[in-house]
Amino acid sequence: MEQVVLLPGLMCDERLFEPLIKLLKPNYHVHVPIMDTQKSIDGMAKYLLNTISGSFHLVGLSMGGIIAMTVAIKDPSRVKSMVLMDTSPHSDSVRKQAVRDKQIETVNQPSDLERIVAQELKPNYVHDRSSNEHVLTLCMKMAMDLGCEVFINQCSALRNRKSLMDSLSYIDCKTLVLCVSMISFVLYYCARRNRGKNLKRRIINYSKLWTFTHSREAKAVYGENFSISG
Repeated sequence: MEQVVLLPGLMCDERLFEPLIKLLKPNYHVHVPIMDTQKSIDGMAKYLLNTISGSFHLVGLSMGGIIAMTVAIKDPSRVKSMVLMDTSPHSDSVRKQAVRDKQIETVNQPSDLERIVAQELKPNYVHDRSSNEHVLTLCMKMAMDLGCEVFINQCSALRNRKSLMDSLSYIDCKTLVLCVSMISFVLYYCARRNRGKNLKRRIINYSKLWTFTHSREAKAVYGENFSISG
């Protein structure tokens, strides 16, 4: 049975992918590694490569997409295909690094984490808050369950990551880029110019978490990359 590795975004876990996992499980062995102790993107990529044997398909959202690209660059022979969602090959800007520094410095207890998720993370998660409150509730639950230490580790990894722009041409597997932001569109454009024939792009004008909240939409998006029945 082929393997699919699902890589969540910042402070998310396997619950984010529940509708997709249900669709994939009849035909694939599904892994959802949680990067909770690693403090660098390279460390996260190495952990994935060392703990999951053989080849696999990668699906990554945001931070998960950065990990997926890093894995595909480090060992392209292991990656059969990728789906990259609302992610970026760029390193953090100086301004973004300063934001992360402040978050890391101030998250000393659960109430600090709850404040950061509510005020600084959740507003970026959905396009229409009124119809996606259940998604925001889930995001808060996942973040609080993972806790402050994981937040610090993951933020540090994102803050200190290197740009992947010069290495995108090493990615030669079938890749679907779901664009819900201009950054993802730039990723598509740059990779297409460097390599390209296996790359597809789809623009999704919804929240970045939209594709995981309903099985019907998940099937529509991923059906062309995976064997999904039902």
